[in-house]
Amino acid sequence: KDSTAVYGNRYVYTVTAVADAEPLVESAVGAEQEVDYQDRYAPPVPARLVALPEEGRIRLLWDDSDAPDLAGYLVFRDSGAGFEQITPEPIRQARYVDAGAASLIPEALARRYGYRVAAVDELGNRSNPSAPVEARAR
Repeated sequence: KDSTAVYGNRYVYTVTAVADAEPLVESAVGAEQEVDYQDRYAPPVPARLVALPEEGRIRLLWDDSDAPDLAGYLVFRDSGAGFEQITPEPIRQARYVDAGAASLIPEALARRYGYRVAAVDELGNRSNPSAPVEARAR
C-alpha cells in the first residue's frame, strides 16, 4: 500500500525482488504499471438519524461524519409518494428543520413523514441513504 498517494494523481509503479541486502542482490525491474488514483469511495452512511416533531415542523438530527472530504448531506422526505430530495444542495450541518412538512398533506391524512439522509463528498460520491425514520407533523 502506498500511503503517500494522493487522489487525483497518476503514479507509475514497478516491482523488483531482493534476494539479499548485503551485498545487494536484486532482480530485474518488472513491467511498469500506471495507476490513475481516483476517489470513488463515498463517505460513511449517516448514523443515528432521529426525527423530532415540533409545532409546524420536523427537526432531523444525525451523527456528523468524520470523512475528511465531506461536502455535506442530502435530506430526503417521503410524504406518501416515495422519497424525494428536499435539500437542493448538500448542507454542512448534521441537522435539518423541515418547516414545510406540516402543510404538505391535507388534514384528512395522517401527516406521517419518512426521512433519510445521505452523505456526499467533495467529488460527488454519495453514500447510501441512512435507515429511514418517521415522524408525525403536529
